[in-house]
Amino acid sequence: MKTIGIIGYGYWGAVLLRNFSQHKEFEVKYICDRNLSKLEQAKNAAPTNCILLNAPKDIFEDTEVDLVVIATQAAHHFNLAMMALEADKHVFIEKPLVLSSQEAKMIFQLANERDRKVWIDHTFLFASAYQKLKNCLHWGMIGKPLRFHSTRTAFGLFQQDANILWHLMYHDIYILLDLFHIPDKLNSVVGSASIIPNMIDSVLASFSFSNGLHATIHCDMLFAEKKREIVITGDKGILVWDELCQNKLMFYPYCAQYHSAIKKVTYQIAEVEKIQIEQSEALINEINELSKFLNNKKCKVSVNENIALDIINLLESVEARLIEGRICQAII
Repeated sequence: MKTIGIIGYGYWGAVLLRNFSQHKEFEVKYICDRNLSKLEQAKNAAPTNCILLNAPKDIFEDTEVDLVVIATQAAHHFNLAMMALEADKHVFIEKPLVLSSQEAKMIFQLANERDRKVWIDHTFLFASAYQKLKNCLHWGMIGKPLRFHSTRTAFGLFQQDANILWHLMYHDIYILLDLFHIPDKLNSVVGSASIIPNMIDSVLASFSFSNGLHATIHCDMLFAEKKREIVITGDKGILVWDELCQNKLMFYPYCAQYHSAIKKVTYQIAEVEKIQIEQSEALINEINELSKFLNNKKCKVSVNENIALDIINLLESVEARLIEGRICQAII
């Protein structure tokens, strides 16, 4: 059993506490948050013997703590991770890992020097619908992939320390790279900062791959509906993963073919199929794999240093392109 200390008791910190507390391989010894009202809320959810703190010093100094779980605002991830690693703790960091590739390199360098492990919380990779989606692609259900389109939108919940690239688009980037690796070209990016000056709150980015695949990612925090949908089109059909829908994974046996001899496009459309998926919680699946990771066992899914840096490098490229093009600002 691994002993853990959780730093940060916001929305996701509370979810992490619930799931770690219910797992037989982990014991939550500490919960830390500088907001005393949040610690009061944690009392009702924390295990009986759990210690509540408003500063993380005791977590770092406790030799019984194996793993520090960081669920604070993104701007604090780097310093807290470095302090945990310097104290010879393994670290679990919610997304985004950090806000720059330079900080990411420093974290992994220290982890290697201290022989400690870094786990990044890419929760959607552990969703049963996503795992089935990957299998469907591997089996060739849609043929050759032609299009990847992700829509991740909501109304509000602006972050003061991280723009929409690091807050929402981060998910789409790690999913895209997990499925298809690094795109060969960033075609275009448009975005805006409509509410908080210089804080990007909408983005539409286009990527292309050498094999002909084209990817589009749309994220927006001023949208009427919350959407979490990824559509992958191939030359033999379309897969739709909607995390908010009861039928999370659907297959559309739709395809189009151009006949150059007669200069005509023909279409094939069959009945839409619901893909059966296992009922399981993504975070529980992730914690199961985390336990294997900490015990040096083979994991079905994990994020190594190279993958983590690829994700951050791509986000930095998108952000740089937006800055070069001068982000659209609201006219006041």
